[in-house]
Amino acid sequence: MPEIAGARHLLLHSRGNRAIPGLFRIKQRGPRVFTSEELLRHGYPAQPSPDVIYAVFDVEPDTFYAGWEWRFELLKGRKLGILSAEPFAVSLAEVLATHRV
Repeated sequence: MPEIAGARHLLLHSRGNRAIPGLFRIKQRGPRVFTSEELLRHGYPAQPSPDVIYAVFDVEPDTFYAGWEWRFELLKGRKLGILSAEPFAVSLAEVLATHRV
């Protein structure tokens, strides 16, 4: 998905349509691509699915957005249920429009 590969920020969320406060800045454009074996060699803590290719981004907290809270449920393109773990792309302006004041 080209939109994901060109992302500059990352918003994480958990169950119940709750976004983690703040944003993460993606340190370099484009992901690194790993197999499950490569993830394990790099110390990935979970057991990845062996038949999936993984896109890995190097991120760091963006201090400008530290503590900002988001209304994740308002983002268009988000998926529900088990599909909610799949990445999707929106513009930074769309994310900022969901900022809780």
